[in-house]
Amino acid sequence: VIAMGKVIAGDNYWMEEIYISEEPEVANDIKLPLIARLKRNLRMSSMSYINFALVGIKEKLQLPGLPILERVILVGRQRELIVAGKLVQFLLTSFQENKQQHISTMDASFSTIGETIPFRSSQKSLSAPALLSPKAIQSELFTSVVNKLQFSLQNLTDIPLEIDILRDDKKQELLYLILHRLVDSLDDLRDSSLNIHQLSEVVIDSLMDLWETVTKDFFGKFTKVNRNGRDIEIVDWIMRDRETVQKEIIGKIPLVKDLFVYLIFQEELTVDNSLYPAYSSEAKERGSMLIENLLIQVGNSIIQPVLNRLADVKYIKDKYYDRRLDSTRVMEKFRNELSWKYRVRNYIQEPQEIFESRFQIFIFTHRGIARTSVYAHRNHELSQLTGIPLSFTLVLEFRDAIAPLLQSLVSFLGKGIIFILTKVMGRAIGLIGKGILQALSSNSMSDKTSSRK
Repeated sequence: VIAMGKVIAGDNYWMEEIYISEEPEVANDIKLPLIARLKRNLRMSSMSYINFALVGIKEKLQLPGLPILERVILVGRQRELIVAGKLVQFLLTSFQENKQQHISTMDASFSTIGETIPFRSSQKSLSAPALLSPKAIQSELFTSVVNKLQFSLQNLTDIPLEIDILRDDKKQELLYLILHRLVDSLDDLRDSSLNIHQLSEVVIDSLMDLWETVTKDFFGKFTKVNRNGRDIEIVDWIMRDRETVQKEIIGKIPLVKDLFVYLIFQEELTVDNSLYPAYSSEAKERGSMLIENLLIQVGNSIIQPVLNRLADVKYIKDKYYDRRLDSTRVMEKFRNELSWKYRVRNYIQEPQEIFESRFQIFIFTHRGIARTSVYAHRNHELSQLTGIPLSFTLVLEFRDAIAPLLQSLVSFLGKGIIFILTKVMGRAIGLIGKGILQALSSNSMSDKTSSRK
């Protein structure tokens, strides 16, 4: 939508992000001398190459798990390219272009001053970003997610995901379906004229409807399979785990309410304990990450009942499963890893994340699915912990409290041992060695004297 609007207005729209300031517009290109036009063409060609290289470097820097040395090298290259771009602009910009750019800048400044003078004291000034509709931001974020779905969907983390059992084409198909139905859900909520408070109350119900709809689309509403000698409907058996799915997966997807409010009402989004406008790059980046995590978790919630109830059905194995995971032994091992994942999450991982005020989310990268953490205020959840999760947070607090004391004690004892070894025992050993050497030297001298006699 943003791209179409700019093109209709006669402007250009590029998907690549431009790091260096755009080329100055020259009103009368024909009046430029031949040398000035040659310099301008050379400058634009050079800047296009530099900006393309900068985009590639930025994509590499966003990959999780990048080695520190490689990151330092990429940052250095990024800095060098930016400096090179500034030099190209300085050396290959002609005097005529500078003059026309200065005139156009002055005209724009005067027109801007005239527009910003308030006609009335109560009049509100309008800004271009505020004119963007919530659908425009939603379209931009979803387009970004669709582009990422074209790359590998391999799980790069050490945490097993239910969608890992699927073939690559089926995994991509499932995520596309979720994204498509998510658009429909957001449109329905937008058309229902709910306020922000009412929206927060129906988010989970909307996600459960999304889960049910995508399940029917993905497996087929009336598809039947043979299990233990009788035909059963896949969707009907999956729906029996609705409460478990809502409690263990859908209900624990982080920051979904904030994401829906951001997409529907274009409200500010909290990023690292700071509020950012809806059209800001920080809010868009965080919104894209939350959408990607939502797709992955909803996908897990759809496959989880299948692995729980219909994992050994031949029809499902042949049509959906990855060939490397369809043997009975590998399947049982995979299911056990998933079972342990939820136990560790409920008793250890989630309490630790609550205590550290962060959420763990999954995102798409060019190499596959990666994991990252985002800051969030979770004191309310911390006050509601009981039993083993609460005990684990107390253990963490005790460890944090006693760690500095133990570190200081170990450091003190280590310095004492070093002092004893070097100053006391070392000198004693040195004196003994010195005495041995002196004895040997005196014996050798006496032997020489006796031999001369």
